[in-house]
Amino acid sequence: MADSVVVEPHGVSPKNVPIRPSRRVLGSLGVIALFVGALFAFSLSAGAVEFDPIPKVTSNQQCVEGGLLVSILMTNEGAGTATFFADWNDTLDGNIQDGGSYSFDVADNPGELSHAFPEGHEGTITITSIDGPGVDFSLKVPAVDCQSNPEATVAVICPSFPGEVPRLEYTYQNDSQVPVDFTFVDSYGPDIMKTGVKNMADPAIESKPVFEDVQLKAEAFADGVLLDGIDAVVDCSPPNQVTVSKVVVGGTGNPAFNFEVVCHPNDLIGPDTVVDTFSLHDGESKSVDLPVEYQVCNAHEIDPGAGWTVSETLNGSPIDSAFDAVPFPNGQDHTLVVTNTAKVEPTTTTSTVIPSTTTPAPTTTSTTNPATTTPLTTTPVATTPPTTTPAAVRGAATPRTTAASSVASAADPMVASPRGSTPVLVPPAATPPAARQVTLPPLTPAPAPAAPSQTRPLALATTGSDNGTLLFAGLVLFIGGLAMVGATRRSRRSS
Repeated sequence: MADSVVVEPHGVSPKNVPIRPSRRVLGSLGVIALFVGALFAFSLSAGAVEFDPIPKVTSNQQCVEGGLLVSILMTNEGAGTATFFADWNDTLDGNIQDGGSYSFDVADNPGELSHAFPEGHEGTITITSIDGPGVDFSLKVPAVDCQSNPEATVAVICPSFPGEVPRLEYTYQNDSQVPVDFTFVDSYGPDIMKTGVKNMADPAIESKPVFEDVQLKAEAFADGVLLDGIDAVVDCSPPNQVTVSKVVVGGTGNPAFNFEVVCHPNDLIGPDTVVDTFSLHDGESKSVDLPVEYQVCNAHEIDPGAGWTVSETLNGSPIDSAFDAVPFPNGQDHTLVVTNTAKVEPTTTTSTVIPSTTTPAPTTTSTTNPATTTPLTTTPVATTPPTTTPAAVRGAATPRTTAASSVASAADPMVASPRGSTPVLVPPAATPPAARQVTLPPLTPAPAPAAPSQTRPLALATTGSDNGTLLFAGLVLFIGGLAMVGATRRSRRSS
């Protein structure tokens, strides 16, 4: 029976058509190809990172004769070639002395840049690279100080707390850029070596324990040169003291007295050393430590002057002469007591008898001058009657004298006179003052009163009688004038 082929319309897949084996094989191959491609791409990218250039920069500085040698080393720790760019300058007091720009291609062999900065110079060095991870390096060179100046000291440090032991202490320092080798040698051994010490701003310390009352010799060297050392017995016992006390007898106030403590060299040849100077008042005291390096010392008062006597006792025993610098051994504590007594000057008392003077009490006496009437002499002034001159004018009339005018003339100093005459001014007669009684004050006479002025101003004024006379004369002249005018008119008419 023949196989039947079912033809389906174009674009329509039958739901029940099975997948052929060839199609399965093709799908599997596609998946494998994708996996292999991804693996190959990943391996290529990993190989590219592993073989890129990796630039690196390191530096080194070393003091040499005449300055500081700075070396820059450029390397490539990856594959290919790394390119470096270098810029540097050398300045002195802000002025450029040297410098430049360079490029280095580094593959297998490193590149190097070095420059010696002279003493006192400074500068900067910059190295950059953009290959691989890149690099950015900068170095600032301060003012070059390649002069060696090491310092070192040796000392015995006594314990501060019970149970501790003394220690030998070395202190050393070198703040320059020149390396120094320090060596510390002592009788306790072994030696201490500090090599290549440089650029040390703060001092360093090396120490070891030592024993009390044992001879110790220790020395410190820098490059073989001795810097410090000691050779003495270790003695950390408390120092001996001298205690000075002051007693003052008599005197005034609370004066202070001066003292000093002096120690002598052990060979008694060199100069003395003043350990302390101080002042004390009455009842005060002071203790002074005596340095262990001196074997003989003394304490004494400085001369206070002639007004005092001084007595001293040392450790309870009197000193024969005041102000003697009596030495005492520096092997124990000592006590010095100084007493100052004020000198009393003899005084002479002189009795002087002063006679007493009795002053009587003042007596008040009232003195009164007897009443005395001093007559005042009055000189009468003669009144000359006015002379009447006949009038020269025709028609003048002699004024009449009335009782009122007479009375007014007598009362007024200016007496009316006939027309045409000169008035006469007559001052009023002075009235004699009444007699007075003057009582003089006791002891002190009163000043005499000023005499009254005898000059009186004369008032030039007209009185009522004068006004009446003038009025009468005016009327007479007015009437006469009218008569003359009338006569003149009549004479004209008649003519």
